[in-house]
Amino acid sequence: MTNLIPPEAKTELVRLYWIRMVSVWALLWSVLLLVGALLLYPTYLLLTGTSAAYVETVASVSERTEVFDLMVEDLNRSSQEAKTIVQAAGKVSLSTLLQDMWSVNGGGIDIVGVQMARDVDGITPIGITGEAVDRQSLALFRDRLEALPYVTKVNLPIENLAENQDITFSILVTINSDNL
Repeated sequence: MTNLIPPEAKTELVRLYWIRMVSVWALLWSVLLLVGALLLYPTYLLLTGTSAAYVETVASVSERTEVFDLMVEDLNRSSQEAKTIVQAAGKVSLSTLLQDMWSVNGGGIDIVGVQMARDVDGITPIGITGEAVDRQSLALFRDRLEALPYVTKVNLPIENLAENQDITFSILVTINSDNL
């Protein structure tokens, strides 16, 4: 039977066969791709919607994170302030020290000025200026200051003891902050 088909018709028949074969396979792949796309479309919609929801969630969480960071800063600042207040509550106030220094003033001493301050390490040396009636009352005032439990050193310059009466003096009192 193959011998009955002329060679020109045979080549035309083979060519048409391959054209039909390629067309059928192309049509089959197109249908399969279309069915696959239709089956995957709901998944695409789900992923698109979920990613949009995640973007909104991330934006919301980012805003809350910024708020929480501000809250953390506020809490740290408040904690530092509370720590400072607790530390200050345990310290003797400068007014108490001033009252103690006034109380040791027996008589014959007129305190004109007091310079006191508190720094990180404690209380800076206190400067007391004033006038004494005589040398004896000034020496007694110095001894009473030294007798205070938190006083480390009382520096009364020798020049202040040069006169006998109406003495203008300047004393530097060093405080031991550990004893307060």
